[in-house]
Amino acid sequence: MDAGDKTIIPDLVESYRSFPRKKLEFVSFLKTSNLTKAKSLIKEKEIRWHQVLLEKKIEEEFKIAGYPTNILLFPDGKSYLTVVGGLNKAFFEKNIH
Repeated sequence: MDAGDKTIIPDLVESYRSFPRKKLEFVSFLKTSNLTKAKSLIKEKEIRWHQVLLEKKIEEEFKIAGYPTNILLFPDGKSYLTVVGGLNKAFFEKNIH
């Protein structure tokens, strides 16, 4: 999650609360120049899922060129869907079975 784009957070929080952890797990990769501000935003918006600093290797592997970039990694651990921009509950309902 890019701490600069706050518009997607409410939809992600709603989706996180709507799906059981056995169906869907969330992880945010932080790329920020202000970690203190990002941590404050995470606390303020009650983001409960894991936060990981984005490493260059992951950024390159998934070809992340813009933010926010959302990656839905499927259970096989190999296939994934990349979405640049925000996600909402309808997206998860369509893609999570």
